[in-house]
Amino acid sequence: MTNTTRRLWLAADYHLPATYSCRLPFSSATSAQVSPGPGPASVRLALIRTGVELFGREHVRDTFFPLVRTVPVFIRPPASVALSSHFLHGYKVDTQQQGHPLRESLLSREMAHAQGELTIYLEIALSEEGMWTQVLMTIGYWGQTNSFATCLRVRQEAPQPQECVMPLRTVSSIPLHSFFSCILSEFRDSLVAWEEIDPFAPLEKTNPFKLDIYVWPLRIVTLHGGGESTGAYAIASGRSGSHKERERLIAMERLMQGRWELVVEESTETKGISNIASKRLTHPILQT
Repeated sequence: MTNTTRRLWLAADYHLPATYSCRLPFSSATSAQVSPGPGPASVRLALIRTGVELFGREHVRDTFFPLVRTVPVFIRPPASVALSSHFLHGYKVDTQQQGHPLRESLLSREMAHAQGELTIYLEIALSEEGMWTQVLMTIGYWGQTNSFATCLRVRQEAPQPQECVMPLRTVSSIPLHSFFSCILSEFRDSLVAWEEIDPFAPLEKTNPFKLDIYVWPLRIVTLHGGGESTGAYAIASGRSGSHKERERLIAMERLMQGRWELVVEESTETKGISNIASKRLTHPILQT
């Protein structure tokens, strides 16, 4: 087997230092719900966008895009994620009135805050490892442009499917009632054309995406303020056997047993840029 055909898994770990927003498909921009992390299509589009910034549009169209649309993608969410509703002041230019004044309205958007690292897995050719590593290291946000992320490291490691988000139709033999699920998008197939995702292409183009229900390896552990649709809640994984240090695994086990509490409370303040969610975290390991 030659280097051109040998394949390996790359794992890129991202630190999410602040709140972030990966909006769900069909979710209104004025009342947006979010997922715990990016979906498969979001990962592919981020790779394409970053590739254009690094290599140029022509190179991505002719060389990099055919690789992106076929590369296997796995996404492992952070160990725990808090989701809360925020109110924002929105401004829109009124083009119907003289002087084009700004109209103000109140918007609602969920925001996520993560504890732990988000990991993206890609199966690539060995000969292309340097190019993929450069792209993964350059990605600076997931979701909205203000959803900052920092790539901490890129290493060779295969994913554990039970620790990653998966389509509901591929999940079997496990109880699903307590796991977080949502609709995510993915490329329609491996034959999606560049013109279908190029915003500068003619408008006559087909939909390059397909929608599916995905199950995240995260359980809802805390609910506040009326439930998932109106309040705030925390979701966390109980995964084990990963590369993380032993203390973190013990901490997550205690979290799933109810010995570690993450509380997110929604503020009633609606003035200013947004209402800030307050967090109270008790950590028994650090207290012993």
